Amino acid sequence: MILATSAAAIGLFFAGSAYASASTIVTVKSGDTVWGISQQYNTSVNAIENANNLSNANVITVGQQLSLIHI
Repeated sequence: MILATSAAAIGLFFAGSAYASASTIVTVKSGDTVWGISQQYNTSVNAIENANNLSNANVITVGQQLSLIHI
């Protein structure tokens, strides 16, 4: 019983950690592309477009902050 309780507690800990890091803010640097950012942060171009209301993901500017939702 103690082992099952410990396993459940550990599972909740990791689930909470994953949820806490599910969203990230990235500041665009020179040379960044939406595709490159998507690869670096394990998300998709579409997810970045949707989270930031981007109509054209090819147009991002240095200093722009993007919300990322990890998939």
